[in-house]
Amino acid sequence: MESERPLLSESSPYHLKKKEKVILAAADTFRAGAIEQLVDWGNRVGWTVFTKKRVPTRLPWFLMLLQSFKAKNADVLIIDTAGRLHNKKKPDGRARED
Repeated sequence: MESERPLLSESSPYHLKKKEKVILAAADTFRAGAIEQLVDWGNRVGWTVFTKKRVPTRLPWFLMLLQSFKAKNADVLIIDTAGRLHNKKKPDGRARED
């Protein structure tokens, strides 16, 4: 099965060759089956995978991921979110969380 996740299909051989410990996290993705596909990919290459279907407030979840990253002594943390472009700015210049 060809991966629809170019980042993973291109970077996983690199991380595997270097024997790096990778944590993969999938959250709040819009594409049907996206989380399941990431779980499948992570399982195939032996990476720890965290998932969450809906993340109303991302910061606490990201902080939990960072804590897990440190606790597991991982080398790489890859977080896949909805892939939305945050190019719409608030009046103060910050990106909106839509």
